[in-house]
Amino acid sequence: ELHVHGSPALVRRLLELLGAVPPARASALEERALALLADAPCEAAARILLDQAEGALRRAIERVLTADQRAARAQLDAWMASARVASFALEPRQVVLAGPVNAGKSTLFNALFGRRRVIVSTEPGTTRDVIVERVQFGAWPVDLLDTAGEREHAAGQVDLAREVERAGQALAREVQAGADLVLWLQPCDAPAAPPPGDARTRVVSTHADRGGQGDAATPRISALRTPDEAVRAIHALYHAFFELPRELIAQSAVEPRD
Repeated sequence: ELHVHGSPALVRRLLELLGAVPPARASALEERALALLADAPCEAAARILLDQAEGALRRAIERVLTADQRAARAQLDAWMASARVASFALEPRQVVLAGPVNAGKSTLFNALFGRRRVIVSTEPGTTRDVIVERVQFGAWPVDLLDTAGEREHAAGQVDLAREVERAGQALAREVQAGADLVLWLQPCDAPAAPPPGDARTRVVSTHADRGGQGDAATPRISALRTPDEAVRAIHALYHAFFELPRELIAQSAVEPRD
């Protein structure tokens, strides 16, 4: 009589060694899932990959093949829906913080990252490069980018500092073009700067502690005064934009455990 602790794959292997079950040959999908497991971007992704490495999809397909047409169609539709959600755990989306200078982008970046990562200053143009870090928005891994702020320079102003800032702004616009979501930060107490007009952009009103006017439908945050509230607001915006649950019960993308 044996008492063991371990994953189902470990138990199955032990039974194979004892001759209790025939060896199961791993499919290409299972081998791929196992190879990706070590670099899983979050806990939910690791659970999904572990289930696939242990044959969850193969067993589910076997059940579908023996089911009637209606049940098989319902199961396939459920797989497609769960696959879309699971993809956000397996493939981190790119979220860019953009907007005018001194909009609070770096302050919000540090709050979302969980510690000071970038320099924060009242001097316009402090951020000139693109800063990238992997963060978690709830259960979901995200590649978060902080970018140079936008502002106009007076005609004829040409010096090295301004040229470097312009290069940073050009790079910011380049990464915005390839982002999955652009958060355009607009100070509540400053004239509104026009954000990029596309479906991937959402406006966030910053410096809410200073008062000012804002759109009732636009989130208002103060990452400096109330960072926890700002983080919750950005997480909620992300979940709503991509229609995601706040948490992912990701034991399997296709097959619940007993």
